[in-house]
Amino acid sequence: MARIDALSVFQTAASPTKAKLAEIYGEIIENVRKNTISSQLKNTRLSGDFAAGSVEANRIEMTDSKPYGTARAAGKADKATIKPVPVQFANHRELLKEFEKFDIEKIGIVSLMQREATNLQFSMELELETAFFTQAVTDGTAVVPVATETIKKIDEVILAIETTKNAWVKGVPRPLMHVICRPGIYQEIRDFIDTISNTNVDTTIEEFGKRHGVTYWSSVFLPAGIDFIVMVRESIAQPVRTSQYDGGGIPLSDATAEGFFFNYGCAAVMPDLIKYVSTPVVIP
Repeated sequence: MARIDALSVFQTAASPTKAKLAEIYGEIIENVRKNTISSQLKNTRLSGDFAAGSVEANRIEMTDSKPYGTARAAGKADKATIKPVPVQFANHRELLKEFEKFDIEKIGIVSLMQREATNLQFSMELELETAFFTQAVTDGTAVVPVATETIKKIDEVILAIETTKNAWVKGVPRPLMHVICRPGIYQEIRDFIDTISNTNVDTTIEEFGKRHGVTYWSSVFLPAGIDFIVMVRESIAQPVRTSQYDGGGIPLSDATAEGFFFNYGCAAVMPDLIKYVSTPVVIP
């Protein structure tokens, strides 16, 4: 999610306060882009007008080679087959804060907004991450592994995606795959790696990055009951559009409001390359 152009208007405005607020909002948006897993995995190859409220992601069908001269004999070549996936900006959200004039005069609106910046950033991250992984579970495929050990369950699902063959894909390279785990599962994997002798992973750090070519993440935003999701990069599109609230007095009060709005959509572009495992339900 890139810095929104509209925010730069305030950089040249007469009010230095608005310029500073725009900078704060820009930093929030940029930090969300850096911190969220979804922003690093989502499909950004979109066409259409963001302002129109809808964009489109395309998936191109693979073409098998044929003996030389096939097209010449038929008088035509194979037609390109594209599967369009529309993404509607169906979610309209706001992050607005109300400040009393007394507090503004005492502390300053910029200082107040800087204090709130972390909260606003986390709220936006929570919204986008939750929506992204909810979409993955909604459109992905539930897998019930044969294995009982966590690490072997993950390997089983990775192998299932790696060997996928259909009109759109002929097998998936492991470097394109990502495993997103709930924290408890991530810890199990981390502990397992720590027990392996001669591992090239530094056991003093939290992240271990890749295992067998696949990237691993820990997330607190997975839907309830989901142990882990295995998905291919760009399998979900989540375009986001933001705009700043210009600020203004609250009717019949001595307060003013500041903040921004954001609109987003979410759709699976490659649902066949998203698989997840849930925690088994234990019946007493």
